Amino acid sequence: NILQPSGSVDLTSTTASGYLWSTGATTRTITVSTAGTYTVRVFNTGTCYSTSLPIKIYVIASRLASMDNKVQEDELKAYPNPAHEMITFSFFSDVEKKCILKLVDLNGREVEMQKFNSFNGINTVELNLSNYKKGFYIACLMMDDNSRFLKIIVE
Repeated sequence: NILQPSGSVDLTSTTASGYLWSTGATTRTITVSTAGTYTVRVFNTGTCYSTSLPIKIYVIASRLASMDNKVQEDELKAYPNPAHEMITFSFFSDVEKKCILKLVDLNGREVEMQKFNSFNGINTVELNLSNYKKGFYIACLMMDDNSRFLKIIVE
């Protein structure tokens, strides 16, 4: 459920009489290319229906084109910060590494975790915040050799 830039994934429901995706689509399969949380409600003949568990899709980008968002070697940045629905984290990696990005609330509860591999250069990770409560969070980027922390605000 982690996509590369310009990537997409097909989400397919079990067979049913009708479908209603969280995107508004009514087909059995949808193609997703943006970060977000997706569900499908399937209908049987009659009035019975069931809603799927949510699936989260993340998008990671390998390089930033803008010099305004340039990050230093040991830095984790987030923009926009404060954020509303989407936030983008950026960081530098000198080689491909295994990474974990965690989001923790101020009570110490982990509310998000993504595992991915970084690329050599500036990396970005988008995160959909639309299901998070307003407030302060700590982002923690753990890599093979170090960790980086950043306070973010969800408005």
